[in-house]
Amino acid sequence: MKPLELLYMGLYRLFRLLLRHLSPKKRVALARKLANAAWLLSPSRRRVIETNLEIAFPKRYDQTEKARIGQNAYTNLIMAAFTVIRMPELDEKSILETVRFENDRHVRDALARGEKIIFIAAHYGNWELAPAAMALRYGFKGAVVGRKLDSDAMDKELTNARRRFGLDLIYKRGAVKGCVKALAEGKVLGLLTDQSLPKKYAVPVTFFGKEAGHTPLAAMLARRHDALVIPFGIHTSDHLRHTIRFYDPLPLRRTDNAEEDIRRMAQDQADAIERIIREDPNLWFWPHKRWKTYHPEYYGKDR
Repeated sequence: MKPLELLYMGLYRLFRLLLRHLSPKKRVALARKLANAAWLLSPSRRRVIETNLEIAFPKRYDQTEKARIGQNAYTNLIMAAFTVIRMPELDEKSILETVRFENDRHVRDALARGEKIIFIAAHYGNWELAPAAMALRYGFKGAVVGRKLDSDAMDKELTNARRRFGLDLIYKRGAVKGCVKALAEGKVLGLLTDQSLPKKYAVPVTFFGKEAGHTPLAAMLARRHDALVIPFGIHTSDHLRHTIRFYDPLPLRRTDNAEEDIRRMAQDQADAIERIIREDPNLWFWPHKRWKTYHPEYYGKDR
């Protein structure tokens, strides 16, 4: 193993050992302290958060409230990272004891009918916890799309940890082929659809009243393979207990104009994600430059 790989793995195992000996409340307390430090030590990201909040909620929040939401956004990220680090040690009981499910009738019915399902979500709440909890609750085999970690050794370890819960990881590069294969094998797909993409890969949508780039992947797959697209969000008020709330399936649009169908389905998805974020803005990952594809001027150096 290369020296850098050894360093990655050493830090990962050290942090996993630390988290193992902390109670759930102390893990949350640690996450909040790290989040506060991130807010203070990253002025460039702080400006991005403040800019994003002003785009989404013009004149709604003062600086104190923006700081609170920004710190909460970092807390969500860190708690999601803690989940990834602890994944090899998590089991069914430890997950399902902390997660409840709401409005899952459409999910249960679709699984009973053997329909193809694509879940869409945002970097909202503890998004890393949700796939494992859903797979355990409903007993399906699934695949999620994500990026490959820089460390091959860590990537292999975490991939193996996800597979304990019946989840495969499809790398973003070449994701279409992997997603088609997963659907053909009867697996449920999970996609995070709230990040900015370059124009050549993106579908333009309106998001919080401003033009933004949206992935066409879920729309293309649903239209081509008759898959049901179901949005969900994982909500929490204390990072100790979570609620996975499902929303009504989105319309499947199929006319002679495939490009327009995909654009409209992408807009439906963006609208669903926006509604989820509006339920509790504290839970979304605001440090991301969501509108940069069509409005790079929002994030200029003068901002």
